[in-house]
Amino acid sequence: MNRTIEIEFNKFPLKPQENLLDSTSNNYLKCIDINLKKLTALYKIEEFDDYNKPKNYQEFPALKYLVPNTDLFKFQLGHPGKGKDSRKENSRVLGQTLCRYFNLEYFDAPYMANISDFIGHQLGNEFNNINIVRKSSGDTPDFISATNNKSISLWEAKGRRRIISFNETDFEKWRKQFDRISIICNNIEQSLKGYIFEVAIANERNKLPNSKILVEDPETSGERFDSNEDLFNLIKSGHYKRTLQKMGLQFIGDAIIYAEKLNQSKYSFPTYTSKKTKKEYIGIFAINFPFILALPYWEFGIIEYNQGIKQNSKHFFGIEKTIFKNLINVARGNREYLNSIEKRNGNFSNESHIEFEDGTLLCNPNLISFGKIEQF
Repeated sequence: MNRTIEIEFNKFPLKPQENLLDSTSNNYLKCIDINLKKLTALYKIEEFDDYNKPKNYQEFPALKYLVPNTDLFKFQLGHPGKGKDSRKENSRVLGQTLCRYFNLEYFDAPYMANISDFIGHQLGNEFNNINIVRKSSGDTPDFISATNNKSISLWEAKGRRRIISFNETDFEKWRKQFDRISIICNNIEQSLKGYIFEVAIANERNKLPNSKILVEDPETSGERFDSNEDLFNLIKSGHYKRTLQKMGLQFIGDAIIYAEKLNQSKYSFPTYTSKKTKKEYIGIFAINFPFILALPYWEFGIIEYNQGIKQNSKHFFGIEKTIFKNLINVARGNREYLNSIEKRNGNFSNESHIEFEDGTLLCNPNLISFGKIEQF
């Protein structure tokens, strides 16, 4: 279930990296394939409070307006979005979701954190040699992503209804967003790659033949970045902070990156097992609202209560129990446990059971069985 989208590069190295290389021309790719299953899964995690009850890739509300019977990434009529505000919001979310997709597929970057989680916050002592600061007012880049301690980059994602070319004033305004922050390691400003990722969304009314990605690779101010393990760990921590927040566990996510840590008190969580892989997870069911159980859980038991939740859910989202244990220890101030969290092999072959490289799982609730209550 793929669609093709055009792509154009600016200020990239003359020699393309392997996964951006068109082998027939020995130049950069002119089109990339978008796996709608994976894109939808990313969207459902991105917009976790969207409880509409759709089907297959149309669970991404915007995608139900794709023109049928074509391999183009093009929308019907003036979609996605019915009104002006709806179109603007759909464009924003589509741009950010495709940016996450591009990082995973073409930059091999499983860790992506929101810059806003770092600016103006007191980071933990373990990140004392890292400082992410605002230099001036105005918008800053959206994300900072990482593959490892050497491959780290800033990203600004845009979604628009027309092609804004690299030489237009809007693109120049986007470039200035990278001048508003500094990434400082050991008191030295670092020059990271600063990617601008624009998605021009085609539909039947704006006459674009197909949607198009324009991505630019300018460098930011500072000394040339080589590597930094602490910055990589901060990004990894910020990535899992967002994941835990999606699971309603922001108090753990905050303790992973900020100065105030968890104490040694134990916390109890239900565990779940994938019927497909037998891996254990800590997670939640996304409930179809409105939903009311006839009795509260204390009237008939926690297992029966969880079964009721499961039967009225549209999907399960969780994180591997081994990773969760490590994150709890990191949140208590034991930073060495972060090094035990390694990239997984993702599995996107089954849209009912999608495993991401960061150890998270998005799947049909019927593919999950309730385990027991464990203390962490």
